[in-house]
Amino acid sequence: MDNITVAQFRARFAEFRDTTAYPDSTIEMYILDTANEVNFDLFDARGPKAQALLTAHYLWMGRPFEEGYADGGTPVPGAGEAIRLLASESEGDSSQSYVTTDAVTAGGLDGWLALTSYGQQYLAMRAFVVPGVTSTGAIQLPNPRGRRQGPFGWVR
Repeated sequence: MDNITVAQFRARFAEFRDTTAYPDSTIEMYILDTANEVNFDLFDARGPKAQALLTAHYLWMGRPFEEGYADGGTPVPGAGEAIRLLASESEGDSSQSYVTTDAVTAGGLDGWLALTSYGQQYLAMRAFVVPGVTSTGAIQLPNPRGRRQGPFGWVR
């Protein structure tokens, strides 16, 4: 199956229709980045949507870096910094705390995908298509002869 087109991507996600903020060349770059990450044979008819969701996730996650160099070369302070998830916030004496990088990366790639609604939708779709994939990306094999799976393999 062929990759999605920029027009198909923009039709699905209205928030990326601004061609100044999101030039065709940038979207095309992220479409190509996701081309080898979506198994169209596995996702079948859901393949284009899966690729669109991953492209949107990449595009959204790449915004701080892209915006940092918007004027053609001068980095904005904070450009390329890690995206942080707000864990808690208070107002009196202003306090904020963020989810640590370890909490995000502990789930492997899934932790990174969960940082956007696009990645979350992709994870949900993947769970329907490949129900045996765990959060670490490992595939759970069928239970052989009534055994249960322990932390180091099959046990009786």
